[in-house]
Parts: sequence; C-alpha cells; structure tokens
Amino acid sequence: MKKENRGFIALISVLIISAILLTLMVTVGFSGWFARADVLTSEQYRDAQMESQGCIDIALRIIATAADPSTYTVHNQNVILNSNHACTIVSIVHEGNKIIIITMAKEGNAISHRKSYVTLTLHMQILNTAAF
Repeated sequence: MKKENRGFIALISVLIISAILLTLMVTVGFSGWFARADVLTSEQYRDAQMESQGCIDIALRIIATAADPSTYTVHNQNVILNSNHACTIVSIVHEGNKIIIITMAKEGNAISHRKSYVTLTLHMQILNTAAF
C-alpha cells in the first residue's frame, strides 16, 4: 500500500466510526425522551380514571338526593371536582330497577370513560364499575 493512502483510510475509518457512535447516541437520547412521555401519559390516564370515578360518586349523590330517583336522567352535565379538575356525567339511564351511569374525564392527552351499574334499592347498591 502506498504511503499517501494510509492517511486517507484512517480518515475515512474515523468518519465511519464517528457516524456510528453519533447515531447510537441520538437513538439512546430519543428513547429516554419517549420513555418520559409514556410515563407522563400513564400518570394522566390514572388521574383521568380517578376523576371519572369521582364523577360517578357525584352522580350517585345527585340520584340519592333526587325527589324521585327512578325517573332522574342526565345527559352531558359538566362537573367541577376542584379548581384544576373536571369531568362530565355523560348519561344517567334507567333500565328497570338498574341505573347506568356513564362518565368521562380528560387529563392532558388521556381520556377515561367509566360505566357503572347501580341497583335502585333503599341503599343503592353498586353492581359493577368498569372502564371502557
């Protein structure tokens, strides 16, 4: 090999290795950034679930204090839980002696919908609450 080619080969090798290391560092940096975004979204979803559950509790209180709970219905009623959080009672529907309460809450990019089945008795027994 000629003496003048050795410097060129070394220079190209350094450039290729530098490009590979730069690509690796950028990939690692972005993976940490996306992991933080995923954690934030999961925390916002958990907050939205709790807000939606709070809306179900408020709907139960509204039904319990209504003059005739068997005929009380609501559609898209906004509820302010505190100064930073709000939720929506999407609907309160009666099916026989059961009441179906659907609520929705949004926190950041996360949205939580909850549906609760309540038996209309003297003490209003909650049958099932589920997120959907």
